[in-house]
Amino acid sequence: MHRLPTVLRGAALRQLQARTYAKDVRFGAEVRALMLQGVDILADAVAVTMGPKGRNVILEQSWGSPKITKDGVTVAKGIELKDKFQNIGAKLVQDVANNTNEEAGDGTTTATILARAIAKEGFEKISKGANPVEIRRGVMLAVDKVKDELKTLSKPLSDLGQVGEVIITKDDTLILKGKGKKSDIDRRADQIRDQIENTTSDYEKEKLQERLARLASGVAVLRVGGSSEVEVNEKKDRVHDALNATRAAVEEGIVPGGGTALLRCIPILQQLKAVNGDQETGIKIVANALRMPCLQIAQNAGVDASVVVAKVSEGKLGYDALKNEYVDMIEKGIIDPTKVVRTALTDAAGVASLLTTAEAVVTEIPKEEPQPPMGGMGGMGGMGGMGGMGGMM
Repeated sequence: MHRLPTVLRGAALRQLQARTYAKDVRFGAEVRALMLQGVDILADAVAVTMGPKGRNVILEQSWGSPKITKDGVTVAKGIELKDKFQNIGAKLVQDVANNTNEEAGDGTTTATILARAIAKEGFEKISKGANPVEIRRGVMLAVDKVKDELKTLSKPLSDLGQVGEVIITKDDTLILKGKGKKSDIDRRADQIRDQIENTTSDYEKEKLQERLARLASGVAVLRVGGSSEVEVNEKKDRVHDALNATRAAVEEGIVPGGGTALLRCIPILQQLKAVNGDQETGIKIVANALRMPCLQIAQNAGVDASVVVAKVSEGKLGYDALKNEYVDMIEKGIIDPTKVVRTALTDAAGVASLLTTAEAVVTEIPKEEPQPPMGGMGGMGGMGGMGGMGGMM
């Protein structure tokens, strides 16, 4: 038996390893274009849900009925692209939505739209020769300024009390471990007892007793109903977002909703002093991105979005997409929690600006599984014995 020389054996081993762990490496504009395609696909699917006239998205599930939802992070999680480079872009923006959801509990659609806007214009400027590192510095400089302005715009929110835990099930939403003032609760309970004594209606007495029991037990129930499980799940997503938004509003206050607060922050960016032209480009990228949430809400409402953004930017009113009118957003109750807006912008800018600094992407090349051999019909060797029949002649 002959042994291969050491050099040949080493070369053969390296070739085998290369086949086993082969990588696909792409560079520059080519890979940025592919990642941006993935970002666009995910952002397009999420963006249609934004605003009061946003549409639902239907997600196929491995079991049971398809899921119908308007929840941005749920839509983002349901997207998986076949092309690995496109999928990397989509997954990075998916992380933006996940991070925003974990920290603020809402604002995932806003975060996705902002991330796409920053990444898209960033890639465009880089393709024309801008320095991606300096662009990122300009972006983060602008984001810090916007966060300060959001604090100025924010209005504190008084509340009716606190709860320790919220449990959402298929049939009910339970609010547990209330942290309200005991004296106020006792006073309200005494009022209900007086009403029970004074009423002559059995029906009214029964309902008052139910109210008293709920007040005394410390549990509130939000009933989420629908004609089917699919409809109930869609509504449950909305209730969950509403509870998270309420919690966030109590923490840091509220700002005008409908993308209005971000539009109000654009003029303040003109005061920033950039060190160089590329940083100035990064600041302008953020200024342009701040227009996108209001623009998307108007587009989903079926109106001329550019006109809406211009009117809201120039005046003191915001756009009520549900009624198609310009109103005082705070007065009408169209609000966003400051924490949600701040978190969405911070997460979007951080990931999107990092994405623009990528010059190479490495992915695994899928292994080609060998095709199993086709089953043959087997030999007919037994027929050979028939040759002896010649002797019978």
